[in-house]
Amino acid sequence: MRPPCWLSVSGAHRAGPPVRLCASVASSHWEEYHVPVLRDETVRWLVSEPSGVYADCTLGGGGHSEAILRLIGPSGGRLVCADRDVEALRQAGRRLRPFVESGSATLLQTNFGSFPRALERLAPSLRG
Repeated sequence: MRPPCWLSVSGAHRAGPPVRLCASVASSHWEEYHVPVLRDETVRWLVSEPSGVYADCTLGGGGHSEAILRLIGPSGGRLVCADRDVEALRQAGRRLRPFVESGSATLLQTNFGSFPRALERLAPSLRG
């Protein structure tokens, strides 16, 4: 079963709307061995505007994304989460389900190189 808000895209790099990119530790399972490294520091330095749009292009287990969403979700912020690993998306999708259901998070299956194209196709739904 695919996670909600699933979009699978590949294609050429094209410019899309401005977003901030954040990296997280990639893994194919969630809490069993995925421990978000420097999670609090990452969130503190990354999030400058809680109502903004952010991206995590290496979703992995979703630990960094969850921390970011806890901060930006209540202010109307959005996070686009991407990973090329279907199992990582499945595991992180369970962890992030409340944020996906509320519309704060969107999960994409794509690789880092194809992320701009995926974001371009998603852009209309990211505009406030």
